[in-house]
Amino acid sequence: MHPTIMSDVAKDRIADWHRQADRARTARAARAARAKHAHRRPTHLAAVLARRVRAALGAPSPRRSAPPGRCGRPPRDRQISRSTAKQQLGSWPHTLPVAAPDSGADRPRHEKDHVMLRGGRGASAAPRSTVRTAAPAHPGGQWTSSAPLNQPRAAHGGAECGAIFVLGGWPDSDFSRALTDVERLDKIGGPRKKGPPLNEGRGNPAAAALNDRLYAIGGYPAGPGALTSVEVLDCGTGTAWFYVRPLPDPKGRGSGAAAAAGDRIYVTGGDDGTTAPSLNSLLIYDPKTDQWDTGTPMPTPRSNLKLVHLNGYLYAIGGIANGKPTGPALGTVERYDPAQDQWAAVASMITPRVNPATAVVGDQIVVIGGADGPNFDHLHPLETIEVYSPANDKWTTFDPPLNQARRGMTSATVKGTAVLAIGGVFSMGQGFAVTPEVDPGPKIQQVQHQR
Repeated sequence: MHPTIMSDVAKDRIADWHRQADRARTARAARAARAKHAHRRPTHLAAVLARRVRAALGAPSPRRSAPPGRCGRPPRDRQISRSTAKQQLGSWPHTLPVAAPDSGADRPRHEKDHVMLRGGRGASAAPRSTVRTAAPAHPGGQWTSSAPLNQPRAAHGGAECGAIFVLGGWPDSDFSRALTDVERLDKIGGPRKKGPPLNEGRGNPAAAALNDRLYAIGGYPAGPGALTSVEVLDCGTGTAWFYVRPLPDPKGRGSGAAAAAGDRIYVTGGDDGTTAPSLNSLLIYDPKTDQWDTGTPMPTPRSNLKLVHLNGYLYAIGGIANGKPTGPALGTVERYDPAQDQWAAVASMITPRVNPATAVVGDQIVVIGGADGPNFDHLHPLETIEVYSPANDKWTTFDPPLNQARRGMTSATVKGTAVLAIGGVFSMGQGFAVTPEVDPGPKIQQVQHQR
């Protein structure tokens, strides 16, 4: 492409990015203002009961003309005993909500449904090891902190295989050392156990689990180029990784995506670590024969995407067109039918995203964070979350967003719905920072769309 034309396109994309950043700052300021004054609202039970009792007796509110007593109570001649209050409350037609017996409200936190987001990068560029979770998804839901990873990391692999495994990635923004470290998360808030290390350091690897085995596929070494090797770990009893047949890519593949469907593992997208264009080839691995086959290529070549399996289909989500010049972040979503070996376009995301975190919750796909921008040199991490419903072919924004924008995370679902964001990269000044944070997040509920 002619450099002048490319410059104009980049200028438009950067201007659009600044507008989005301004809107995001305005939204954060509004949320902070609401949170600052939230304590003034009488939301706890005692305040609600006091307000109802005053109304029943005809007593004015302490905020109005009648002079309040000590600690905001009504004047002593308007106060009543606890037994009288119970009688008054018993005669009212409305009762306070009570949790259903099977709601799970009294279960330990680690037994509830959670989506896990692991690692990634935020808007400055150092990997993170934090894991965050949030309270149930309702107005005021928040992200909190949990036990961090042992190793800060970003652009790593992750999959569920009896537990949540986090593998490889980059420990800092220099990209000078690809990690061999593997960590295992058995429950929210529990210790992060070290697993058997990889035989090779792998930055930006693809990962998938099938039949109690975890696969680490390709990625980048510390030096130039990309890896063709594939390593496997027996999730339950394995004490060391072993090699299987390497990728058929002659120059290797990093920043690709992998997912298991049926009895096969599918790998697509990525690049060979050079300035060559992104890949769109689809590779299919059969563990029984230890052979790779090819399928219909993905329509849109891209790297730094995610591949998600849901209800028999594979969804290729987001990414960026690599090569020279690099393209903008993509909101493109394409669905692959393994039975028919066919691709089809579905609704694009609301916001283009490079290297987001993804998870399946019920019959929906959750996409968290990532980065947007006109090219690799102008990517800014995102804090927003989107939910895709295949039944309606629609994307919906989910609140609350991450406390801090980040990219390069991975994700998993633990029994269903609450989110756990683990590690990644966030922006800090003019650079990036990698974190070991583990942040429990809000529940992702089924989103209903208007027909």
